[in-house]
Amino acid sequence: MKTTNLLKKTGLVIVLCLLMIPALNAQNQSRRGGVDCQISNLTSEQNLQIDQLRTEHLKIMEGLRAERRATTNADAKAKVREQMKVELTRHKAAVAKLLTPEQMAQYQQNKNSKGQCAVRNGNGKRNCKGNACGKGKRGKRGKGCRGSANS
Repeated sequence: MKTTNLLKKTGLVIVLCLLMIPALNAQNQSRRGGVDCQISNLTSEQNLQIDQLRTEHLKIMEGLRAERRATTNADAKAKVREQMKVELTRHKAAVAKLLTPEQMAQYQQNKNSKGQCAVRNGNGKRNCKGNACGKGKRGKRGKGCRGSANS
């Protein structure tokens, strides 16, 4: 009797875990969804072209990241990092060619000082990622963006 109960509970836990994996994966993807700056008035053709550019760019960058991780030599890592910078510049230029001047102005307006898109949550406030609101930009009480002391 105890064994049957234990097997049922174990099976339930396994099923719940298997059901949670896709949900958590979708949640993580939605968090990363702010990679490209949102431009409100893109045509369907522009959307299609930008999606194609982005897909190609992500494939190239993933290959370069894998190459960078595979080496332990600092010089080789620096060379790969330079290739990544060149690819990023190429991608930005290709996207810029597709945009009208008004769309480009909106795209630039959505970028922060590091050239990354400003990701906002539902209330219109910026989400903090990494050190965006951390060291050097703390409030009066030395607290970071999450409201707890950074150490």
